[in-house]
Amino acid sequence: MLAEPLISNGKLKELIKDSAIIIGVRDFRETSAIVSVITKSRGKLRLIAKGVRRKKPQLSGSLRIGSIGEIVFYYSQESTLHLLKEASFKESFYTDSLDRLCMLQAILELSELVALEGEGNEEFFELITRSIRYLNVGDPWYVFFVFEVGVLKLSGLYPELSKCDVCGIELSGSEGIFINPRGIEVYCMRCRGKDSLIVSRDSLKLIRNIERGESPGMEESGLEPIVKREVGKLLHYIFLYHVDGYRLPESLRLLGEVNKF
Repeated sequence: MLAEPLISNGKLKELIKDSAIIIGVRDFRETSAIVSVITKSRGKLRLIAKGVRRKKPQLSGSLRIGSIGEIVFYYSQESTLHLLKEASFKESFYTDSLDRLCMLQAILELSELVALEGEGNEEFFELITRSIRYLNVGDPWYVFFVFEVGVLKLSGLYPELSKCDVCGIELSGSEGIFINPRGIEVYCMRCRGKDSLIVSRDSLKLIRNIERGESPGMEESGLEPIVKREVGKLLHYIFLYHVDGYRLPESLRLLGEVNKF
């Protein structure tokens, strides 16, 4: 049973229990922290976790980015900062892989950009949750591409790849295609449009696998560099042209410099 709503400074604050994913944590004053989360029912929120940096904090679980769990908090209609009352984060992300860590940060950065404050989206929340869980068992690049495709589908920005937008021919996948990310237009190999990007046969096969909902392999499959470049470039430019405030996640830029692709 939840406690009674909190009345602070004469204003009523609603007590809410919700599922949450931590996307950021920063110190606040001497013993507290500001925890940025995405919740299932209220979207993106910032919470004050009072006393969480004491030697014996009352909150259960680790306040680490990528942690998934349950929170109880006082929600204020008049403020963008809310009070965390209880938390239990039973799923925390740990890895010694630079690729997986960078992909986690990229997923969370993109999630923070597209999530709406105070407005939840259960499908989006589940997409983030699945992506974080798969990062520890599947190919990290595949997982990130699945996440990006999922975001584009939810936003209505994903291209229809069944036929050429010029001649209407069915796109079987036996050869590559071209896609214009600015107009989200798809062309067969004979109808290449202006400013279009090539998607080779192997890259198209990967995209088809994602569309069919095939899960990432349990071991790192090692996507070919050309596939990473083509698919990554295509998705990047769709986001760049159509999502306000988007830029290449810093962790991906760093990873590209390290791996030289």
